[in-house]
Amino acid sequence: MSIFDDEPNVAVFTTNYVMVGNSPIVYVVHDDDGDWQFLGPEENVQDQDVMIVSLQQVIQRDPSVLDLADLPRGTAATRVDRAAPWEPDSAPAPMRDGNS
Repeated sequence: MSIFDDEPNVAVFTTNYVMVGNSPIVYVVHDDDGDWQFLGPEENVQDQDVMIVSLQQVIQRDPSVLDLADLPRGTAATRVDRAAPWEPDSAPAPMRDGNS
């Protein structure tokens, strides 16, 4: 288990499905700018569903994201469910929304 280079209070993107609901984090993007996205399986995420929270809040919600602390910028990882191992994703994309 690694430790993120980012401070625990760095802002990251997620959704209310993950933070308020019980949706598992199944898709993580570390984009070219260094921003992190922690997303559930929902396909039609709208602007009103997006949340900005601290990295620490995401880690508290799902400690398995610590396995991705060394995920290089411009890459992503995915898994099929909460119990599955993280796998590299060859085509990282920006936060999914219903308009794309």
